[in-house]
Amino acid sequence: MTEAPEPEEARARGDKTVVRKSVSGMLWSYVSFFATKMLSLISLLILARFLSPADFGVMALTIAVIGYFEIVSRIGLGSALISAREQVAETANAVFFFSMLLSGLMALALWLSSEGIAGFMNEPQLVDVLNVIAVTVIISGLPTVSDSLLQKELQFKRKLVPEVMRGLVKGLLSIALALLGFGVWSLVYGYLAGTAVFAVVSIAMRPWRPTGLPRLDVTKRAFLFGINMFTAQLINMIPQTLDNILVGKILGTSSLGIYALAYRIPELCLKTFTAVAMRVVHPIMAEIQTEPEQLRRYYYGYMRYFALMTLPCGAVLATLSDPLVRVLYSPDWYGMITPMMYLSIAFAIWTLRLLPGSIYKAINRTDLMLRVSIYNLPIFVLGLWLSVPYGIDMVSRAQVAIAIASMFPGYAILRSVIGVTLPETFEALLPGVTCAVAVATASIAAQMGVHGGALIELLAGLAAAGLAYLVSARLMAPEVYKELLRMRPKRLARKRA
Repeated sequence: MTEAPEPEEARARGDKTVVRKSVSGMLWSYVSFFATKMLSLISLLILARFLSPADFGVMALTIAVIGYFEIVSRIGLGSALISAREQVAETANAVFFFSMLLSGLMALALWLSSEGIAGFMNEPQLVDVLNVIAVTVIISGLPTVSDSLLQKELQFKRKLVPEVMRGLVKGLLSIALALLGFGVWSLVYGYLAGTAVFAVVSIAMRPWRPTGLPRLDVTKRAFLFGINMFTAQLINMIPQTLDNILVGKILGTSSLGIYALAYRIPELCLKTFTAVAMRVVHPIMAEIQTEPEQLRRYYYGYMRYFALMTLPCGAVLATLSDPLVRVLYSPDWYGMITPMMYLSIAFAIWTLRLLPGSIYKAINRTDLMLRVSIYNLPIFVLGLWLSVPYGIDMVSRAQVAIAIASMFPGYAILRSVIGVTLPETFEALLPGVTCAVAVATASIAAQMGVHGGALIELLAGLAAAGLAYLVSARLMAPEVYKELLRMRPKRLARKRA
């Protein structure tokens, strides 16, 4: 008769299995998600040939403004549904009805306030743009339940389908309209069409319909869960959009357009990774929300993997920003080289400070997210306010300092909640930091050692960075190296065998 495994052994084995499945899912999801985002990047590169920095600046202001109205319209209800372990159907009813109610109210509020917003930003064109884009606030509320259920059920492959379709429709329509001379309206109509397609396909991927009117007790519970998260998200939205608003108002839409495009490549490579990872982390942590010790081990594991993927990626983008911009963009956009370098570093650090938020949501303590957001708000506002008058280069440098400073409040609160320690956190970060230093050094050395133009420098830097990452990952984190090898195409794996 086989003896049962010891509790500690079984727990460790279970932790290893959960983390391995999660990391594998994240890697595959990120590869797929990154592939879809490449479509967005390609369309952006084409649009940059036909649109001016001012056109991109107007659209960046529009996205910054509409973000506040969309957060209010959702009020954290989708996360309440993901975290619900009882009365899921009733919670879905409450989420749907209140999402649609708030979406309608926010669309109306945006339409009524468009003139005031445009006057404050000194950009008259914003009036008509905001009036049209207000429709997307209502449309984006329609798939809230379907999208949340796909995430709750860990159906990440199916969840990618609407995102792919949104990017495809948005990119193709925007390019077609730009070629016809629509200017900034090519971006506006592309955004509107992409939002509509995302809503339709999301509902098709996870059909759902209300089973009744929302119950008062369930609605109250979902609302109490969401209100803290909503307030935290609203506060977090200030630093996420304040740079665009201040740059656009003080430096003008042309400077904002350059800054916004400098933002895009780091955002595509790093922020989208975070979006994929958070979809995996939140539902899984919600399943172990009553086990602080397991949450702590899971946190260290994810911190390790996050750092191993995001820090080297940020280092590569930072060191390759010069040849990358010179290869992809015309000279009108060369002003984005320095901002892109610093924003790549800032984004890599920024991804690490999001992990505590997933734990707060998993244990139904969204009030802690609110507390962290309140602590961080003065850091963001002061850093951006002081840096904007000195230009977009200084703003991007300030983002690095802000990203570092904003990690500490989250760590301090997490320490009191599940008992994380500073030495173990540094131990989890060490492999990622080491790999980042290795790839940055290799990339810079390779670029300095070749001659022949920006494309040769870019290719040499990429090749050297990739080799340095494989070697350093093999030494510092052999389990990640094995996972990367396991994801090779099966035909290649069989051939190697």
